[in-house]
Amino acid sequence: MLKFGFIGLNDITEVLCLNLMKRTSIMAFAYDNSIARVEYLSERGAVACEMPADVVDRSDIILLSHKNYVDSQATIYSILGSLNSQKIILDLSAIAPKEVIETAEIFKPTGAEYADLAILNSMDDIENSKATILYGGPSTVFLRLQEYLKLMSHDVIKVGELAAAAAMKACYGLLYAQIQNGVNEMLLLASKSGLYVDDVISAIQTSPAQNAFIDENGKKIIKGDYSVKTKIKNIHRELAIAHEFTMNNNIPMKGLQHTKNIYDSAMDRRLDNKDVTEIYTIVERASHS
Repeated sequence: MLKFGFIGLNDITEVLCLNLMKRTSIMAFAYDNSIARVEYLSERGAVACEMPADVVDRSDIILLSHKNYVDSQATIYSILGSLNSQKIILDLSAIAPKEVIETAEIFKPTGAEYADLAILNSMDDIENSKATILYGGPSTVFLRLQEYLKLMSHDVIKVGELAAAAAMKACYGLLYAQIQNGVNEMLLLASKSGLYVDDVISAIQTSPAQNAFIDENGKKIIKGDYSVKTKIKNIHRELAIAHEFTMNNNIPMKGLQHTKNIYDSAMDRRLDNKDVTEIYTIVERASHS
């Protein structure tokens, strides 16, 4: 029976670990700088580890999750001595495609297999086992782990070779934020025009402009209900990765730049842990300037 390790715990990886343990007899090992997060999983059946290398030593499959490249690199160099050709690293970290490729080069001398993962769903979907994991990497590893990844979420899709999942997540962030901005500006225009916004939303939902964002959040925004499902900082991170890619490859995207500026403003206002629906307040406030 394979053993899974989780290095870098957050709301998402905690649920993935719990799903795996609930549905199989697989042993799971966990490490994070937060003792509280490790204790949360250990109380539910995972084995707490004191160092990242301890997780690697005791696991066959290791899932990494870090909020940026610097944190990711710190962990990577601490576990290199524990890796070998029998280990598989799955990287769910918020890093750019080029950083995935750079990380693969670091791992290559160890013989360990390496692939990147991404999840595009909301926390509600993840907690209710409705999420899809995107996989980028070797087909041989995908075939071996496909069923285990499904147990963690709901489904898994191979979107390409190494770094494809990271690229897909950046594309998603770009599209999500621009759809959101269109909805926000439409709602603002409707309210300024004296329209009954509930009727406007109902009309949009039956038109070719219908989209999941307005279905899920339109009426919440108008009511000022900003309960947290998708944090602003998560989409901001994907926008930053997409923006860096377009800048490095000389691909001008004014829509991306505009939505990134809005999200930058939200981060400046320390709304990073607020729900993305609260971005509406930034757009509404800008209409008065």
